Amino acid sequence: MANSCMTVFRNSLEVYEQLCRPVCEQAGILQGELNILLFLANNPDKNTAMDIHKHGGMKQSMLSTLVERLVKGGYLVREPIPGDRRKVKLVCTEKAAPVISSGREVQKRMMQLFIAGAAPEDLAACARVMEQVERNLLECREKALKGELK
Repeated sequence: MANSCMTVFRNSLEVYEQLCRPVCEQAGILQGELNILLFLANNPDKNTAMDIHKHGGMKQSMLSTLVERLVKGGYLVREPIPGDRRKVKLVCTEKAAPVISSGREVQKRMMQLFIAGAAPEDLAACARVMEQVERNLLECREKALKGELK
């Protein structure tokens, strides 16, 4: 089963990147940059580089490079967070709006491809299993961060 899950993950990533390619090419941005814009747009309460790192799973070194490219390209602006001068809020600009819209269409299309042919009751069961998997993974992640995962 683990091998099957990894194959599904790898294949879904390949399909997603293929679907995203025209959006990235049209905007002149990289896949990682599109991922950042979509993360910020889809998670308005998570708007710092640390949020993207923690919840979006992107390495900090890559993240800082991609954010800088987005700022220079006019897709993002940095705004100070009152009360904490070490933190900076990342805000999508108007220039990012059509890219985000196209990216969200890709996400919708990806979901349609994922669930094509599945019965509603199977989708409901899958959703329940995935929710449990997510809870388990979050618990494992917290334990790993504390050095308690065995």
